[in-house]
Amino acid sequence: MGLPLTSRLVASVVRAFAPEGSHPAAPGGDLTPEIEAALREAVTAERRGAFAVASAVRAAGASAFLMLACGTWAVSGAEDWRVYLAPFAGYAAVSLAVFAARRSALLERAAWLPPLMDVATIYLLQRRSLPLSPFPAGVAGFSLGVFALLVSLSGLGLRGEIVVLTAAAGAAAQASLMRAAGVATGPILAAFLVLAAAALVAGASLRRLRALAAGLVRTELERAAELRRAHLDELARHEVERRLEEARTHNEDLSRLQHDREVLNQLLVHDLRGPLSAILGNVEWLSTELAALRAPQGTVEALRDIEESARRTNGMVADLIDTRRLEEESVELSTERVGAVEVVERMASFAKAVARGRRIAVESSADPGLQLVADRALLGRVLENLASNAVRHGRADGRVLFTAGRAPDGMCELGVHNDGTPIPVDERERLFEKYAASRAGPGRQGWGLGLYFCRLVVRAHGGTVEVVDVPGWNASFRVRVPAAPELPRPLPLGERPRVLVVDDERPNLDTVARAFRRELNVEVAGSGAEAMRLLGEQAFDVALVDYSMPEMNGVQFARRARAAFPGLKVILVTGHADLDDIREAHAEGVIAAALTKPWDRQALLEAVSREAPRRRP
Repeated sequence: MGLPLTSRLVASVVRAFAPEGSHPAAPGGDLTPEIEAALREAVTAERRGAFAVASAVRAAGASAFLMLACGTWAVSGAEDWRVYLAPFAGYAAVSLAVFAARRSALLERAAWLPPLMDVATIYLLQRRSLPLSPFPAGVAGFSLGVFALLVSLSGLGLRGEIVVLTAAAGAAAQASLMRAAGVATGPILAAFLVLAAAALVAGASLRRLRALAAGLVRTELERAAELRRAHLDELARHEVERRLEEARTHNEDLSRLQHDREVLNQLLVHDLRGPLSAILGNVEWLSTELAALRAPQGTVEALRDIEESARRTNGMVADLIDTRRLEEESVELSTERVGAVEVVERMASFAKAVARGRRIAVESSADPGLQLVADRALLGRVLENLASNAVRHGRADGRVLFTAGRAPDGMCELGVHNDGTPIPVDERERLFEKYAASRAGPGRQGWGLGLYFCRLVVRAHGGTVEVVDVPGWNASFRVRVPAAPELPRPLPLGERPRVLVVDDERPNLDTVARAFRRELNVEVAGSGAEAMRLLGEQAFDVALVDYSMPEMNGVQFARRARAAFPGLKVILVTGHADLDDIREAHAEGVIAAALTKPWDRQALLEAVSREAPRRRP
């Protein structure tokens, strides 16, 4: 009734629950109701098996004892064996009947009957033996051990009530035998205690067996659940790896297609450049010839249209080339100050050329004092692209407006407006994607890099381009780029800071004097000694000094000049701003600032303005 039985119970429950991944235990460590029911079913199945085995053993034992009694009586002729024949025959008959009906539901419900039959058979055998034995008390005492054995064996049925019933019946039979043998009351009570103890031990074993089975069930189910989780994790890992591999393969295919597309673009660009050059060259020659021949105006305009289309195509080819360079951030901008009026006039002029033959009113408006910092060529292509789109996607008799102004945050805002087909909100951002096709109406269908190129160029300038809503216009594009700092108003000569420029190279002196003639009152000196002489003769606010000079470098000059003229501010201009003596001089206040060559005009002006405020006449 130990580990083999427990193992069978555990195996039955685990088989019932582990495949479904049921929870092995409820909160607090108790078994769940489902597992309790499975354990009960396993115990019931084990009872059936134990009952069948007990029936077979009982039938075999009864038959063996019957044959032993018959054989011994027949051989020896002893009368004391004859008394056993009837009980053994009846016991064997009943045992064989129970064995034959061991699987019937009726006998399963009457499982208490066979143990009582065992007790009754032992009692009858021992009762018949008492008159024949010279030691009846010994026979009765021997019966106690047999009854205790029957109590223990009844526990195989895994039912506590049968153990109690067997113990009670055995106690009654034992008391009857001992009284018939003339045994005193004390031993009879002792026999009761022995059988009670046997019943308690059997009952405790049953309870312990159930607790052990429950614990093992919990452990096994947890282990099975863990194995199942590990199995599911492994399946999930393989699935994730498979999908990642598919995604990797897909990405590689996309990258290969993208590369092939770029290669094709480059080939097309290379092959288009030659024919376009020939077209433009011939168009220019024809224009000259037609002008000399005084050709009809319609012919001249047709030729002009051809030239415009060829130049536009050439711009598209250039966009293809520069788009890749802008994506790789390998384009170096050549920025300069560009007037806002010039920008809008260029857009308006280009729009009028594109709109030739259509009744489109082209208007422009710009802040005359506004300038922006931009690469003139790249930004010009952006503006032409936007202007061309404004005309092509506008109404045949509509309006186009180009504006330029300063935003509240100081940025320069360029506006391109038309009264054509409105652009849906969900289409606006996608318009600027690479190879994006617009679906915003018949006039906006197609593929291209135009707006994508525009966004790359504007971003390279540190700005933005977007579609916005402007009252009175159906479609509006806004370009924001950095505005150029306002140039200082030329001061009267008496109000300008007096600056002494010290450099041993004459071209550098002339450059500074020429560059700042509107803002500063400049005197020049070709050496430190000449500068010290001029300082003694005139009053200066700032000395702008080159570091690398013979005889006396910039720091040495600054120390001497500051010692002689404490109010003088010295700004050093050098290609080695990280030298130790420069850092020490700056930390000591000998020099006010150190600018690195090549100097930036605005930075130099700001440095001088900080150190030499405007003079009052």
